Amino acid sequence: MFSLVTLGITIGNSAASVAVLHALVNSIVLPGLINMDFSDIRAVMMNGGWGAAGVNVADGPDRCVKAAEPAFRSSLLPEVYIGSPTAAGILVDVAGHDISLSEIDDMFAVVCRGLADETIVVVGHTPDASLGNRARVTLIATGRRSLMA
Repeated sequence: MFSLVTLGITIGNSAASVAVLHALVNSIVLPGLINMDFSDIRAVMMNGGWGAAGVNVADGPDRCVKAAEPAFRSSLLPEVYIGSPTAAGILVDVAGHDISLSEIDDMFAVVCRGLADETIVVVGHTPDASLGNRARVTLIATGRRSLMA
């Protein structure tokens, strides 16, 4: 049975893995423009296979898009491309203050580019005033047949 505790043990103690776990927990417990719940995360993560995660922060115009593009390179495994067409599911958490649905929609289009039609993509928004004018995007891809493909 999948649990956030199991995920926390699996991804380890690096600063990047803690940031990924933090984003997951916040996307569930904090109300935002788009809320995720445990069933959303479970639906994406129960597909098995390899998983990869990336986190990035950006500011200025198109901050969500600017944060998403580098997040496709895993901060935990830099040689892994997260947006692989082999991913069965992708969780996306967008954190920041005063982020519009339009910004999230633009970022969503970037995330979905190149994914297989059957890939499940779940997006959530976490309010975070401490980011100021910056946006943080966390991507978690699961259900991959191979870590490198």
